[in-house]
Amino acid sequence: MKYIPFPKLLAQYVKDWAPVGSRETVNPPPQDTDQDYMVLCAGLQQLNQLKKAITSDGFTVDGKNYEGTTWTSYRKGDLNLIVTCDNRLYYRTVRAARICKALNLKDKEDRITVHGMLRQLYQGML
Repeated sequence: MKYIPFPKLLAQYVKDWAPVGSRETVNPPPQDTDQDYMVLCAGLQQLNQLKKAITSDGFTVDGKNYEGTTWTSYRKGDLNLIVTCDNRLYYRTVRAARICKALNLKDKEDRITVHGMLRQLYQGML
């Protein structure tokens, strides 16, 4: 997977980041979609500092309501940062993206199914 160069200003708050969207998982990559990156913060303090830094850089909270989730989506143009401090969520999402890429799942519903299956597996439902 190809990584965006994370600005040094933001890197101090981040433990890891990875592309998880269809631009990275589908071959050939669609160009009419967002660039989605999963971002793992080093801790709650760093999460709050990262939120301040990215909003001052022009990112806005995605208008969708994800109440009760352990992540927040920040958008600037076609760049979408999905920010969390939840290690399990981060690594599950990155793993699902890698599976989607290995299978070259072009259909969005198929990719959603893979993500859902891993979520259930991590929750002990499978």
